Amino acid sequence: KVEELAKRLNISDLQLNTVVFECGEYSKHVQQNEVIEKQYPFKFKGEESFTEAILNVTQEKQSAIYFVTGHGEHQFDDFDRGGISGIANALKRDNCRVSPLDILTAKKIPDDCEVLVIAGPNKAYLTEELNIIRNYLENRGKLLLMLEPALNPNVPTGFKTLLPEYGIAVRDDVVVYNKVNMPLFGIQTVAEIYVGKDEYAEDHLITNDLKNYNTIIFGACPVDASPPNDQMPYQATVLMRAPEGSWGEIDVANLRQKKPEYNIDTDMQGPVSLAVASQIKELPKAVTQSHPAMADDPSAKPLGAQLVVFGDVNFATNEYIENPGNADLFRNAINWLAKKETQLGISAKPPDFRKATINPIQMKVIFWVSIAGIPVIPVIVGTIVWWKRRR
Repeated sequence: KVEELAKRLNISDLQLNTVVFECGEYSKHVQQNEVIEKQYPFKFKGEESFTEAILNVTQEKQSAIYFVTGHGEHQFDDFDRGGISGIANALKRDNCRVSPLDILTAKKIPDDCEVLVIAGPNKAYLTEELNIIRNYLENRGKLLLMLEPALNPNVPTGFKTLLPEYGIAVRDDVVVYNKVNMPLFGIQTVAEIYVGKDEYAEDHLITNDLKNYNTIIFGACPVDASPPNDQMPYQATVLMRAPEGSWGEIDVANLRQKKPEYNIDTDMQGPVSLAVASQIKELPKAVTQSHPAMADDPSAKPLGAQLVVFGDVNFATNEYIENPGNADLFRNAINWLAKKETQLGISAKPPDFRKATINPIQMKVIFWVSIAGIPVIPVIVGTIVWWKRRR
């Protein structure tokens, strides 16, 4: 039977203990060594392997994801802490094909590009390159842009002139800081932002399933939605904000010489927006009310560019990607842009990952319980015993 199955599926190396996934004319086989890691530490990788196989046989083609190069962007083939190879592997498991793209050399965005990713550039884009990206977006292009504050040695990238056309306002001359109460150290100013359920957007496909997960953002610049404008065909929506106590530090030139402090007269008042999604506006209510069928007709809906812009790239790097919400935030942004709504949500997690992400409030509780609470218990018990014996 094994030989018959291998012949029918045109598989030359089909082995025993192999799981075969078949859908129509597509098939994918997962061997035992892909499911169980035989080297220490031993682990079961079946969930992610089977998910990848199911996507391979149920989707007609791979989604082409291009990562722009040439401006100091983080690279998907970089396995160091600052690289984004981890998120690239997650995209491959989602049946995506990742490729590098030098816009200046190619002179265009490839026709098969479903999502264009720009991961933390630190050099300026030429006007020619920005125009190529603009032309791509005007032809229903999809862009995932991750920016960084333009602090030395980083320089402004030029996207501040492009993004307002899509209802997005960026301040790359500002760094978002947050005040947290840390045990033993008191109130501290940090550039590490914990985004929890209260900081995510109330209702957006990218963040709806992330409410029970913390996302860690580090060293971000503010990215906000422009005020509604009847003349603007695009509407941006805030995806997440920094928590209460955050602000945008304006005096970034002296950050190396002094500790950042909130100045009510000059700094950007918090909570600060960290990410937005932009798309063309929906049909006016007057149209959908008069013609209800058009509201559910995909061909009747306006089509245009889609953008997701983050004020940080570190959350997607290998250093931070293992935090519970980071990888899924990136994946959901890609799937929303690529119109793969069925893959939005929480991905299969590697079972060997056991890392606790503790926010400042939880740290404070742990501190008081462990330092003050537990040592007091024997004192209380001893006092009660002494009192009873004394009587």
